[in-house]
Amino acid sequence: MKNLDYYLNLPINETTATALALIEPEIGGGRISAARIDQIADYPAATKISISALTQPAFERFVQRFARQFRTIKFWKCPAVEVPPPDTVHGVAHENVPSICPS
Repeated sequence: MKNLDYYLNLPINETTATALALIEPEIGGGRISAARIDQIADYPAATKISISALTQPAFERFVQRFARQFRTIKFWKCPAVEVPPPDTVHGVAHENVPSICPS
């Protein structure tokens, strides 16, 4: 079993068969598009993702469509996202998305 440091230090800009990087190049004001989020469907074997520049609607799209696919999710530079109530994420029970919602 890997420790927390392993997951915190995952490269954020490399895409491989099992790790996906959706890092927007425009750090100061870039926003990830729905089309870019939908590219996740092209990587069904990916179990790790680094994703940046999420707005609240983009975060919700990601969670609804793809979050269950990943064992490790690294949100980077996503100040526009508010953490939802701990009991649900848009109808998904908290215990089913432990890497997204804090306890």
